Amino acid sequence: MADSFDALLTQLGTGKWNIFFALASSFRFLLSPSQSLSSVYLAPSVNYTCQPHTVDHVIEVKQFGRKIVYVVSQIVVSAASLGLCLLHNFSTILFLRFIIGCSELLIHLVLALEVCEPRHRATMGILTGMPWALGTMLWGGAAYAIRDWRWLQLAASLPSVLMFPALYYLDESPRWLIVQGHASRAQKVLEKAARWNKTSLPSEYELKTIMSQIKRQANTEEEEAGTERKSQGDTGDSVSCGNLTAPRLLSTRKIITITVAVCFLFLSAALVFDGLNLGGDLYSENIFLYLIFAGLMEFPGCTLSVPIVNRYGRKRSLAVCFVCCSIMLFTLTFIPTGHWQLMMTLALLGKMFISAAFQIIYVYSNEVFPTEVRVQGVETGSAVGQVAAIIVPFISIYLGPVIPWLPSVVFGTMSILASVSLTTMKETKGANLPDTIAQLELSGKKEERYIRVYTNQPGDGTGEEVFEESKWCKIKLKGRDFTLCWTYLKIPKL
Repeated sequence: MADSFDALLTQLGTGKWNIFFALASSFRFLLSPSQSLSSVYLAPSVNYTCQPHTVDHVIEVKQFGRKIVYVVSQIVVSAASLGLCLLHNFSTILFLRFIIGCSELLIHLVLALEVCEPRHRATMGILTGMPWALGTMLWGGAAYAIRDWRWLQLAASLPSVLMFPALYYLDESPRWLIVQGHASRAQKVLEKAARWNKTSLPSEYELKTIMSQIKRQANTEEEEAGTERKSQGDTGDSVSCGNLTAPRLLSTRKIITITVAVCFLFLSAALVFDGLNLGGDLYSENIFLYLIFAGLMEFPGCTLSVPIVNRYGRKRSLAVCFVCCSIMLFTLTFIPTGHWQLMMTLALLGKMFISAAFQIIYVYSNEVFPTEVRVQGVETGSAVGQVAAIIVPFISIYLGPVIPWLPSVVFGTMSILASVSLTTMKETKGANLPDTIAQLELSGKKEERYIRVYTNQPGDGTGEEVFEESKWCKIKLKGRDFTLCWTYLKIPKL
């Protein structure tokens, strides 16, 4: 099923349509550091103590799709960030910061990856981290030049309004539309993509056949997975308690394993990434210069990881990045305080490796989750990663000055644990994106093939092998006479 749509994307190729999605996602990443890292320069000195709390910004997009959530989140972020410039009450400022945090979604990346040609998916997903790196550098430079926090917030927020013209031309994800049964809307989007890319699609009849086949196969796999769960003692596809029903991300063992692993990867990467971003006073003498260099180190982290991921895969590359980052951080613990140049060099090398790891996680998480829960899965991992942003100040600001080596040990340990957690995950290099949880459950199992044999000529037989309802592969069977009849032979797929 998934390979049918990936074949369509391959036929569409890479052109203006795909690049437009990638540029929109990149521009959103460019603007994100000024909001995500604003506490470095905007946080006032007040007699408040922040208590840790979790932020759940997971939005159920199964009914609404990708585009509408994308548009709403952009409106909220733009309005709230501009509104901050006018506020004077600290509690209200914190409330708007909370709203911005809940609206900083990764749905723009999910949408860009779902319409990307399969052979460019890893490259595009990783290179979108370069605008984030540029935004980090620009944020450090802007904070150095503009010392009044209101004018700084205004300068960082105004460019967000430039996103709205682009949102008008963005399309809904055709992959999501097909899975949800909106074939006519998906056909219009694909026809627009073909016009923009100056390529051709299959005939209208063939395109409708492919889309109906994808939807029908999704229903078939759902029924097969449900039958298998019932045979194992599970009477439903989700866990319920009274009127409450567990999310789809907790419906089966495989999806639970993926969800937990992805959440831990996001938590570990965010803790180390934010810890190194906010550790300017721990690892350098100049926090402005440190943040600019920290953003600069993300460029080699993104660019060098592209050929590595394309050759060695996501899982192995991600593990190497985490291990190398931990080596840099553990080495920091042996450097005496005051050797700022050496400490800053090691910290920035760690930042380079964790930046590469973070970008690989963005690609990897989008590839392991099925289409029907991809946004929920990625946003759940991202939400868990925001917990790290709450924990980091307590480690860096409160514990760092008392025990200078402790932050590096904590960050290094989390990097090691993250690399170990990858043992529960599978490699996705060269694999098609799964579309349903049922398809994910049936993946890796031995499939069965049916051979339909018939003849009306003695001596030879001709068989046709049925993989799916409309896919046929002709073979010949020789050696004996056949009578005119239909015979179904069932053999295991090797």
